[in-house]
Amino acid sequence: MVDGDECYALSFLVVLAAGKGRIRRILLHPVRVVQLRVRLVNGEERQFLARTMQAKCASCETSRLFHAEIGTMMVG
Repeated sequence: MVDGDECYALSFLVVLAAGKGRIRRILLHPVRVVQLRVRLVNGEERQFLARTMQAKCASCETSRLFHAEIGTMMVG
């Protein structure tokens, strides 16, 4: 059971874009979960998530680009 008064987290809403039977692109929409509701993040939270995701992608040798507040990962 999740406690709605205590549950909040920064995360990403993940959208997979497919073509020709395979994943071509992964879109990352930065969000905050508060009291079991999902909301887009503000500027500071967005910057924090972008920096964090960039570091994680770099450690896996995966490129990631944020444009118009949405992270995009191309799948080769």
